[in-house]
Amino acid sequence: IFFWPSQFLQVISYFIAGKSKEDSVNQLEVEQVVFEGKTTIINCSFTTAQAYPYLFWYVQYVNEAPQYLLRRDRNSEDNAPRFKDRFSATLDNEKKTVPLLINNAQIFDSAVYYCALRPTVTKTHHTALTAHSPSSL
Repeated sequence: IFFWPSQFLQVISYFIAGKSKEDSVNQLEVEQVVFEGKTTIINCSFTTAQAYPYLFWYVQYVNEAPQYLLRRDRNSEDNAPRFKDRFSATLDNEKKTVPLLINNAQIFDSAVYYCALRPTVTKTHHTALTAHSPSSL
């Protein structure tokens, strides 16, 4: 995890693969830049043999344990109460994606973000997202 001056937002994303050889999640972007107050998307694509996959997003703030952010599956969706207002995701089983949308990005959103496919193991991939306040340019 990197710490930036208050005008920057650093988001690191880790993607946790499923147990079987057919199950995996992938992050293509290495780094994204976003301005504070703007909307950003952290992409997560997946491959699975499961007909009805469960996809999860977790967030880990510095010096804290990972926290459940949201879950998406074919028939339902759930967000942790703390993340209902500005965080969302749409599971597209046809395109095999579940991008995380962060509205009105804030400095305190600096964290590690995990995309996971149930069941999971600990193989990870990552991407970084950096936000700047408009006044920093």
